[in-house]
Amino acid sequence: MDDTAADILDREKALADFDHARDDFEDAFEKVPDEALGYMPEGDDYSIGYLLTHITDVLTKYAGTVDKIQEAGYGEVHLSEDGAGVPADQNIDRAASLEQMETAHDTLAGKLREMAYKDFSRQAPVYYPGSTEPYPTGASDIIGWVTDHYREHIAHIAELLEGWNRRNA
Repeated sequence: MDDTAADILDREKALADFDHARDDFEDAFEKVPDEALGYMPEGDDYSIGYLLTHITDVLTKYAGTVDKIQEAGYGEVHLSEDGAGVPADQNIDRAASLEQMETAHDTLAGKLREMAYKDFSRQAPVYYPGSTEPYPTGASDIIGWVTDHYREHIAHIAELLEGWNRRNA
């Protein structure tokens, strides 16, 4: 297999895995009753429902990072702190939040699908907020991080839902 074929397979596998992780996250979220959406145990940063907004924010941030890397021609990129904190009111509209998450997912996936295969694994030196050293970052890294992020919060949903069920038993 030549390098181009390997690049194509790597990108398509990563994008399929990304889509599957999203589907698995949505399946886990479907099990959450509406009355549990506002549940947030002490010490946690997010209510169950707010996880949708959190995921959307991460997808949007990384779609912007992909844009900045491409705009810089894979040269140095300096990211600034977005200033977004966790809001005190974490009540959500389930349908609207799911739609926003889907849109953010599709936006990021679309950017990566439009990218040249050889650029998918190409990295740029990215300075993240608070860092004095660049971190090599490319689309293949980003897709892995957001896929893992979905999976992390699948387990988080189950843990939060279990706590809500215990509290309401």
